[in-house]
Amino acid sequence: MEKNGIFQLKILRPTEKGVKKALYDLEADIMELLWSSKPPEFTVRDVLSQLKKNRRIAYTTVMTTIDRLWRNGLLDRDKEGKTYLYSVKISKNKFLRSVTAQIISSIPAGFNESLFSHFVQIISQSDIERLDRLEKLLDTRRQQISS
Repeated sequence: MEKNGIFQLKILRPTEKGVKKALYDLEADIMELLWSSKPPEFTVRDVLSQLKKNRRIAYTTVMTTIDRLWRNGLLDRDKEGKTYLYSVKISKNKFLRSVTAQIISSIPAGFNESLFSHFVQIISQSDIERLDRLEKLLDTRRQQISS
């Protein structure tokens, strides 16, 4: 369920890639489809027709998954006649920020130093420009705090 309009992380699958770290496979596939195609409104059948291009899948499976995404606060829905029209409630960027914040805030205080050290090590291994961006972010935050 969502809390205060923010997606609440329920699972964490460290071995998965992308949003599949925080969503089950079909949930992630549906959200990636919706984030990339950006339809203003869609039905279960609309999503089913897109998913069927790459896999065999039942209408009820898609319907249940979309309902779960709605209950978890990632989608909005309105009823039009007998059909539910859904829309994306949270952008991919906001979703990723929310998941990241929840993961970091769940780390016990005693692990902070290890977390920071590991984080800097990972960033510095990828490229020096990312390390420079981190330094600028830290400087900006220092200025905000001291103001």
